[in-house]
Amino acid sequence: MNSAALPEQLVESELFGRERGAFTGADRLRKGAFETAAGGTLLLDEVGELPLSAQAKLLRVLEDRQVMRLGGSRAIAITARVVAATNRDLEQEVAERRFRQDLYYRLNVHTLRVPPLRDRLSDIPVLVDHLVRSIASQLRVRPKTISPDVLALLARYGWQKNNVRELRNFVERMMIASDAPIIDVSDVPPEIHGEDRDDSSDSTTEPGTLKALKAQAERQIVLAALDKHDWQVTRTAEALGLADHSSLLKIMRRHGLSRGTHRES
Repeated sequence: MNSAALPEQLVESELFGRERGAFTGADRLRKGAFETAAGGTLLLDEVGELPLSAQAKLLRVLEDRQVMRLGGSRAIAITARVVAATNRDLEQEVAERRFRQDLYYRLNVHTLRVPPLRDRLSDIPVLVDHLVRSIASQLRVRPKTISPDVLALLARYGWQKNNVRELRNFVERMMIASDAPIIDVSDVPPEIHGEDRDDSSDSTTEPGTLKALKAQAERQIVLAALDKHDWQVTRTAEALGLADHSSLLKIMRRHGLSRGTHRES
């Protein structure tokens, strides 16, 4: 259930259901999302977009483990597991009084944090393969092959805007633009061509600027961590809090770091 797509006046009806005649236009009984997901899982996507009034009602349902349809008089037990997803910082939303603190703690039982795409570049080939098949099915065309050079360009792109949705947009554009069964570099959108993963690698950066100082600090931090962990890339990536070893390898290539690199004084 995409919470962001629910009109405020229909949130209760969509989540909790309604009896016939509950309001004007309700000409038949309708089960809500909680009932429909009975015995399974209800994913409340973009839960941070729910209005405060709906948050209060959602909290009551989660606490009581039962729901009552609009216009109804009988409580219905909930047997669905509830998973909530959001791209917002809910702690910040609570601090700014846009999200109920009690609902936040009720939902925050077990948290899975999905790193941004730029921190898990090794996922790109798998994601692209999935997106190609999904988009081909949607467009009713045969899936196309993405060349290794294209995957390499996608791995160098910054992914600062919209993560996987942005990747999907690029893949769909390439599939539409190309008549060939193999998508190669000539089909890649101009935004991706030649862009490095981080502006700090720009050789035109003038010494002493914030950008240059940040790049220098990053290089020294990574070099020190590599030394500390005897240049074990996986262990170093974990110590630095990176998603995987490929993210560290990208940073090392950007700064020209290799086992023989000498620390600068």
